[in-house]
Amino acid sequence: MSDELTLLTALAAGVLGSTHCLGMCGGIAGALGASARAAADTRGGMLGLTVLFNLGRIIGYAIIGAIAGLVGAGIAAAVNVPLWAALARGITGLLMVLIGLQIAFRWPLLRFVEQSGARFWARIAPLAKRLLPVRSAGGALLLGILWGWLPCGLVYSILLLALIGGDPLESATLMAMFGLGTLPAMTLTGLVATRMKLATANPSVRLLGGFVLVAFGVWTALGPLSHVAGGGEHHHHAAATEALQAAIVTF
Repeated sequence: MSDELTLLTALAAGVLGSTHCLGMCGGIAGALGASARAAADTRGGMLGLTVLFNLGRIIGYAIIGAIAGLVGAGIAAAVNVPLWAALARGITGLLMVLIGLQIAFRWPLLRFVEQSGARFWARIAPLAKRLLPVRSAGGALLLGILWGWLPCGLVYSILLLALIGGDPLESATLMAMFGLGTLPAMTLTGLVATRMKLATANPSVRLLGGFVLVAFGVWTALGPLSHVAGGGEHHHHAAATEALQAAIVTF
């Protein structure tokens, strides 16, 4: 499942959703800053805690992805339908379209996924709160791992892709790619971060990026149909895939 288009979707969703991530984690960033100010080297302390927190967050995403991939593998084995691979690819394409529309227009199309994780987060939240204020590098890393489970529509949307994938390693990689996409805006400071936040919040940028993801999803969903239509479509599919990849890299 984790072909280039799906991985690029996760990465692009992370970049374009960075402003949302900043809103969700803004309070944590402030707490990390307060902890760093208590250190002798304020600048180095704050940077170190921020990097460790975000590293932990990506690890948390990867853990969730691996679990989702394991569950998906169990479902695929239980269903045992010959056309499961084509069906899973079709669902993956549909999810990519919904994620693209969600980014482009800020439509909460997958909010139900976020709501489904709220009860689980309620069990983790008390432990995360006990780690504040962060007093050590280990505390920052652990807080990031726990914070990766925070119910977030965008995170859980990518998690659905990981579930459909049905492979723990590939699903973990998919979620880690999303986390890497959020990393620049979450760790950079000063003028560079400000410009990046403004760029990702720009409606035109979100619209363009969202429609690129929609194109990824449509092509992914139509892939099984073109495969059934005949082997001659394979080269056409590969060429279009390369064109779409070039478009997102240019973007």
